[in-house]
Amino acid sequence: MTCRSKLLSVLLLVAAAWSPGRAEEGKTEVVRLKVGTEVVVDILEFDEAKGITGRRVDDGALLEIRFEQMLAEDARRIRAGQGFLPDEPEPVLVEAVKVKLVGGQEFTGRIVEQGTTSFKLRRGVQTWDFQRAGVRSITPVQVDALEVLDSEQYYAEELARRNPQTALEHYNVALFCESLQLWARVKEHLAQSLTLDPAFKADIIDGKVKRATLRIESGEDSALLGKAQRLAQRDQYDAALAMIDEFLQKKPGSALRPEFDKQRKAIGQQREKWLKQQVIVHFFNFAERVARQIAAEKEASLQQSRQRIEVEGTTQIIEATAKWLKVKPEEVQKEWENPARNKASMHYANYGAGTFTLDSVEAVQDGLSEQGDLVAKPDPAAGNAGADQGDYLDKIKKILEQKRKEAEEAAKNKGKKKAPEKRGPEIADVPPTADEWWAAASSDEKVQYLLAWWVDHDPFAKQFRRVAATACPQCSGEGVIRFFDRGGDNKLVPCSRCKSLGIDRALRYQ
Repeated sequence: MTCRSKLLSVLLLVAAAWSPGRAEEGKTEVVRLKVGTEVVVDILEFDEAKGITGRRVDDGALLEIRFEQMLAEDARRIRAGQGFLPDEPEPVLVEAVKVKLVGGQEFTGRIVEQGTTSFKLRRGVQTWDFQRAGVRSITPVQVDALEVLDSEQYYAEELARRNPQTALEHYNVALFCESLQLWARVKEHLAQSLTLDPAFKADIIDGKVKRATLRIESGEDSALLGKAQRLAQRDQYDAALAMIDEFLQKKPGSALRPEFDKQRKAIGQQREKWLKQQVIVHFFNFAERVARQIAAEKEASLQQSRQRIEVEGTTQIIEATAKWLKVKPEEVQKEWENPARNKASMHYANYGAGTFTLDSVEAVQDGLSEQGDLVAKPDPAAGNAGADQGDYLDKIKKILEQKRKEAEEAAKNKGKKKAPEKRGPEIADVPPTADEWWAAASSDEKVQYLLAWWVDHDPFAKQFRRVAATACPQCSGEGVIRFFDRGGDNKLVPCSRCKSLGIDRALRYQ
């Protein structure tokens, strides 16, 4: 190797060692993911804002894992191990249970003693004795440690477990104490961190010490701010914002006003993000409920049911969603009508055997010609192997045009006697009528039909709609039923299910 090539190799090695994206060599971590699995990886690259790139120990596969995919505790540990120390502490979540009594009261805490007929539940320094016979349910939950544990006792347990020795370890304990609102302990561990390494995050530590001092001096206001933060962590954003607004109104000159202003902005942003996610998730759940309520009205005709879901459906869905989320209906409506709103997972609706009740060819094929989406083509064994979407649309047009002409001819000849003529079955002879079909349809068929009708007629549901045609299961998409008569001749009659259309109109929406 020449001197020049040796020098180049050395420079490359030095550059790699000092690269900000380069992780500590040979660092192996067990990473627990939010989906419930865990992987053991050798970390190759570390990005303090995004996540890690690592090689799996078991099979050598390369993985890119974002911090939001990990459990918060693991993300915090990996960041701390790489020297990334966030300014703001994260809430400390602990396992607890929610106990619901037969009388309806609810208690959250940790079970500390159990017997065959009773148990003890502790929340902070308070303890309750419950008889099992009076308990309706016990549900595991994750809650902020401040809600169920005594802060000083929990700190003592954590301190014994961690046993901090370095500046970094004391800094992390200080962050833990910030989460528990133990401001005197925060100052204590920050001081020890600076004693061990005066250059370690000196500017950040100086700011945190001043903040802790301020919180100690404003003890009552500090406790109120912590309470508002915990409400927001439980998605009770409106209660948290109301608490902050009341404080700012009553104490405009508080030394903690900048802290309250900062938290109000952060909670407002959290609420906005939460609302965008929750509105669409619950909106479609209540859409199905509203459709099921309308479908259950036995005296209502098909026309009346369609009108109800079209005219009143969206309003009822908005009101039900707002009530569930405990927000104003106008906020739900704003999110629903936003063209850039979040998309939900795919939902499905199908007119099914009721496709023939759509009154025009335009209604049956609306969205089909532009989507070109044919979900299920006819079975070649049915004698229609060459059929495609164009065949279906032409068939629909011809059938509905025939129905229109027959109606016009009947209107012209109304009152005139006409000699009976021998003929085979026609479209008008195929049972049932629209109202007969609706009366005989099952509850699930009605719900699917009404949901499809709603998606087709609500402009904001329609914007994320996808249309498809599925072959009629009774006639395999042919539109006719084939049979042999007694003489052995091949005969056919119009399909009584699809009225010779051969398809069901199906919708996907989100």
